[in-house]
Amino acid sequence: MEVLELEPLKGQKLRIVMVESEHGIDWYLLEPSNSPKDFFSELRIMSKEYREFINKMVEEYRPDFCLEERGMRSIEEFLYDNPLVDVFKKHGIPYSYVDIADNARDYIWSTISRQQELRNALIEQITKILAKNPEARKNDENFLKLVTWAQYFEQNLKEIEEDIKFRVREAWMMSGVLNQAREIKKKNVTAMLICDPRHADGISKLCTDLDVDLVTVKAKKEINNKEETAELSSLLESSHVEIIPIVVKKKEQRQHILYFLDTDQHASPFDMNMAYDAGFDVVIPLGGVKPDEAQRLVQDIIFSRGPKGAKYTAIFVGGSNVNQAQEIFEKAVESLVPPFEVPIIFDPRGACTTASALVAKAEEAVITLNLGNIEKMKVAVLGGTGPVGRFACILAAKLGCKVYMVETWSGASEQYVKTVATNLNEKFGVEIEGVFAPNKERMEIVQDADMVFSVAKAGVQLLSKEDVEGLKPKKLLLDVNAVPPLGIGGLDRNDDKKELKPGVYGVGSLAIGALKRQVEENLLRKAKEVKGKAVFDHLAAFETAREILLEKPVISKAA
Repeated sequence: MEVLELEPLKGQKLRIVMVESEHGIDWYLLEPSNSPKDFFSELRIMSKEYREFINKMVEEYRPDFCLEERGMRSIEEFLYDNPLVDVFKKHGIPYSYVDIADNARDYIWSTISRQQELRNALIEQITKILAKNPEARKNDENFLKLVTWAQYFEQNLKEIEEDIKFRVREAWMMSGVLNQAREIKKKNVTAMLICDPRHADGISKLCTDLDVDLVTVKAKKEINNKEETAELSSLLESSHVEIIPIVVKKKEQRQHILYFLDTDQHASPFDMNMAYDAGFDVVIPLGGVKPDEAQRLVQDIIFSRGPKGAKYTAIFVGGSNVNQAQEIFEKAVESLVPPFEVPIIFDPRGACTTASALVAKAEEAVITLNLGNIEKMKVAVLGGTGPVGRFACILAAKLGCKVYMVETWSGASEQYVKTVATNLNEKFGVEIEGVFAPNKERMEIVQDADMVFSVAKAGVQLLSKEDVEGLKPKKLLLDVNAVPPLGIGGLDRNDDKKELKPGVYGVGSLAIGALKRQVEENLLRKAKEVKGKAVFDHLAAFETAREILLEKPVISKAA
């Protein structure tokens, strides 16, 4: 069997003018049987108006060659009983047919002919049984089994034929166009393809995949009456048929590009992989970005693609240096100029999406476990001065919690944590209390808290298993650390609202991480789809997390 290969043209640019055929073009893999004959099936005669229409299309687009879908016509019928042959001959344009190769069609048919035989045999048996016993359809188990198998074969055959009729044949037609174009020794080639309009979507997708420009021309047929009359002969005499071309321009194909502005030397592979999985065609990492470079980079990004290209552009701001990333993000938003505005995501090293997942899981657990009113709860955020901790503090405070940002690293200082808390309070309009507790004194805060968030860096344990055993009941513990030793002893990474001891519940890092991934993917997809300015920060991430878990995105104190 002939091998079908579809490869883009090399060194040539192809434009296809796809013209709608005047009548639908018949094609079938399995010859229809026992079906009423279509009155017009053998009367699909090409009109003079359609020939004139094609002539106009040739004069307008000047194709280098034309191919027409052959369908079920024989080669003789196509070449010697086809009025379009003379149209293209007059213009000196090569004209031929294109479709699935006969040997390929025969091969496909041979692979399913056995199914067709079985279906026909089953239908014959079913017909005989019904002739003898019309009630068999109600209670005859053997009859019902035969019907089930017959329906299975029938449905399977229809699905196979539908796939061949469109997807497979469209690939063969495109292959024929490409092969013919390769024979034309020109850099820019124009081909005309006449086919059934039902192939429009399939051919369009193939053109996109093969970097082929496409113009679709529909043939709209109108009958204009010069005068009203009841007599058929007078009606025909006073009317004329007009075929009007309707050009459907191919949708402009643009690649969705995400520019990754990262404070680190190397942009995060985690976030880049997620961006590709979310549907971006290209992700461009820009590492080591400084705040004073943000405006220049952003405006280079948006102006270079123009207003139309900006609709297919997005920016992601990340990095381990949260303060610098925040400044880059703010300057990036300020640098947008209408109509070149683009969506911007802010998630430095996953801090916003992780914190959002953490706080949303906490809220869900409080509701599910009936632990009380979250707006009145005390929250101890251990390791709270880090990237995740800062945004967890902000979001918990937005919910109305009494938040303690607990610095657990002995190398820090009380002044440091209080300064961080003060800056967040002023910038985000929240109330966070900074506490320096690098040693066992942190247990006083933990015992007094209703919820404890463990958000220190990976591999640092903040509460031992013994510490957890000594906790008072009605307490919720959440840990984002997935690297041993875990942040909270006795809490498994997969735990999700698990009771660790009477009245003390835990949520592990993998339960939080699963939601974090959902949130980030959701934000990336939104950024890809939205047109114009949109900001996806910690608040947008938290709203998304709440939508996923609770169907309540609004943060009551987020204004």
